[in-house]
Amino acid sequence: MTFRTFFFRKNYSSKEMYDRIYAEDFIKTFKSYADYISEGNEEPELNKLNCYRGLLKAYKEDHEKLNREIQSCFSKYGRLGDKLNVKLYVLEDFNYTLTDEIKERITDLVQNQVNIKEQDSLSSNLKEDFYLVDVNFSKNYLDFRFKVNQISIEHQDASPIEVIRSTFLELRLYLKTGIIALFNPEGSNGIAKNSLSIVHLLFKKYLPKYLEVSIDEAQLIMINLRLKGQISSPKFLSKDELRIEIYGMNPANQENPFVKFVGDSNLKIFELSMKCLIQGHNCTLKLNGDGKVQIETYVTPTVLDSIIVELDWAIFTKQYYVDYSSQVDEFLKEINRGMLSNQRKRKITLIEKEYQNLTTTNTYRSLKFKELKLVTTVIFNICLKMIEENLIDKIDSENLDDGFEEHLKKYSNIIDFLSKNLTMKKDLIKQDAEKKSELIVRQVHKYLSEADGDAVKIIDTFEGWITCLENPTQEVR
Repeated sequence: MTFRTFFFRKNYSSKEMYDRIYAEDFIKTFKSYADYISEGNEEPELNKLNCYRGLLKAYKEDHEKLNREIQSCFSKYGRLGDKLNVKLYVLEDFNYTLTDEIKERITDLVQNQVNIKEQDSLSSNLKEDFYLVDVNFSKNYLDFRFKVNQISIEHQDASPIEVIRSTFLELRLYLKTGIIALFNPEGSNGIAKNSLSIVHLLFKKYLPKYLEVSIDEAQLIMINLRLKGQISSPKFLSKDELRIEIYGMNPANQENPFVKFVGDSNLKIFELSMKCLIQGHNCTLKLNGDGKVQIETYVTPTVLDSIIVELDWAIFTKQYYVDYSSQVDEFLKEINRGMLSNQRKRKITLIEKEYQNLTTTNTYRSLKFKELKLVTTVIFNICLKMIEENLIDKIDSENLDDGFEEHLKKYSNIIDFLSKNLTMKKDLIKQDAEKKSELIVRQVHKYLSEADGDAVKIIDTFEGWITCLENPTQEVR
């Protein structure tokens, strides 16, 4: 029987094995069977379908032998796994522990096929019969497979009849973070939410709270960088819900005027398709701002696990992606309430250009498609973090580039902005604030030079530095 699954794949039907073997491998293995369908003296075309037809004809009386032949080919050449199509959620304030008591309760639900609708502690006003039919226990995650029986009335010619239709959905709960990946091939939103509630109530006795995972533009780009992916087809969204999609993104067309215009515009990426190698799988990953993860080729759940690791990292480092335009605007309003909107915009533009100049003059590689905005945003937020967390005095000035001091005048607007922050938030006199601001700029110059504009490495280096300050005996990896 063929059924749609992702987390609970245990075996494959003949058709599923056939679909997961590349044509060239199938032909190489079974090309001799193509002769079985030849008509007269005419040679059959050597393709996957004809080889399969010949194989079926040769073993039409021996299905076990046929299956062994296909199984042998699949074991050697077949692609394991299924197409990935999940929606991500997160259980709010997740700090649950899989105790022996909870594990026993889950096992009992599976083994005794308990109708969850009749369990008051787990049923949040369920209308359908809900069953937990399978579970996988692991150190890092739990997999659940639910069966839902829905009753409907079919009107036949003679008389209406009651029909019970069973649907299945699966989910993986990541125990460290509370992220849930929901595989819901039937697409029923109500059933999906009920399954999330049941999982929550297995751990906690109060009303469940869960949120859809939201991924912003900076996080989408950062996940792509972490996966070392190549952007293929980004989709953009304007404030007025205008949607633009660019097909076939590659290094050859990134200099196209239209592509550059869209990439440099205020349009935000809400979906990113990227070609990448994950756990040995060459795939095109489609990641949506609403938390949808899709791969149209066959992959195993370990691929999703790797994506979730990078997503966790992007969520953990979210403080580095806060848009600098809004932060500068709010600060300028605070220190000068009489400043006009146009004056603030000019100041924001000057600061932005200086941060971009600081980035590009200290980066030797070409920053691709929205990377410049990401890197400048990261170093802007690092500058503020050094102020807020009193890290400036921890900077080792002897390890900084003395030759860069003569270039500081190019970044007068950045230094002025940071200096005013120090004056206002740390109550410093102007002269001391300016010296500390210059030290901050020299430090981020060091990060940019050493990381060659790699936003991932910049954050890792900065976080590692903070860790060393908090625990001097710990080495930075």
